[in-house]
Order: sequence, then structure tokens, then C-alpha cells
Amino acid sequence: MDDYYDSADTPEEAAELAVQVRTIHARGGFEMRNWVSNSEEVLEKLGERNDPEPRLLQSTTEAKWERVLGMLWHPESDSLTFSTELGEQLLQYVSGGKRPTKRIALRIIMSLFDPLGLLAPYLIHGRILIQDLWRSGVQWDEEMRDVEFEKWTHWVELLPGISELSIPRCYFGEADPLCRRTLQCHVFTDASEAG
Repeated sequence: MDDYYDSADTPEEAAELAVQVRTIHARGGFEMRNWVSNSEEVLEKLGERNDPEPRLLQSTTEAKWERVLGMLWHPESDSLTFSTELGEQLLQYVSGGKRPTKRIALRIIMSLFDPLGLLAPYLIHGRILIQDLWRSGVQWDEEMRDVEFEKWTHWVELLPGISELSIPRCYFGEADPLCRRTLQCHVFTDASEAG
């Protein structure tokens, strides 16, 4: 077991859910710990129910952000953002200092993990660029040609904007509970070869 994520409508429900999760996992020999919440009340309740040996419980003031499903969760604002940090070795390829190879471009584009599809309008251009690189016949360790490099340059210019994107985790906030129970989510897709 790596991580567990959930949410509840009230601190009381969240604390009770956490106790149930902890109990069920303990039966299987798994120890749930390092709880993080945007509610001090929930963290206090979990601390009271912990073993006598103290465990790390991060509060909203201690944690600037937590990694959640490939994104960054800011407990204080209860919002999700993305990290676009690349290692020093890769920075030269996004700053325009060096033309990337197909291998490097794929590595950078695929490093943006977006399981919820929130970055799809941006990421699709990077994925189409990878398709273009394959069609062009560029080898894995061969630098991009001018046409693809122009698209690459445009794509990386937009990269810093991703880290400025902030999405509320709770989409409906204080919405009427009846409203939330009757909501429906509809998803549409197509089989386009270019996105």
C-alpha cells in the first residue's frame, strides 16, 4: 500500500472514515500513518487515537503542499497545482540553450503526469509533437529538425504557466448535499488520430 486519498463532508465524518481505514488495514498487517488533512480538528482526533508512540502528523501550517496523484495539493487553500520542475540536466532543453533529441523530448513531455486530464489542452500539443517526430524519421538520439524544433519552442514557452494553474480540490464547496447526490458527470471522447 502506498497512499490513500479520500474526502468527507465534515471533520467528524473524515475522522471516523480515517479510523475505519486504519482498523481495516491493521487487520491486514498494514500500518496507516503520516495523515495529512486541511482540518486541524481531524488531525487532532487522529493524534488522540494513535499508538502511544508519536507519529508524524502534518498540519496545515507545517505542510506547504503534498503530492497527490501526480499533482501538488495545498492543504491551506485546498487546491491542486502541478510541478514543472525539471532537473538541471533537462533545463537546457526547455530554456532554448540546446536542441533536444527525440528521447529527451519524450522524457520531458511524459514527465508531466496528469491522471485527471486537467492539462490535456496543453499536453496534447506535446504528444502530437512526439507523433510528428516519429513520422519525420528522427532517431532516438538525433536532434529535432527545424520544423519540430519550432513546435517544441512554442510548447515549452507555455510550460511555466502550468505551475501557476490552481484548481480547487472541492469543486462544489458548500453546495447543497442533495445537489451533490443528484449530479451526473458526462464524458465525451473521440478517436482522432491527432488528439
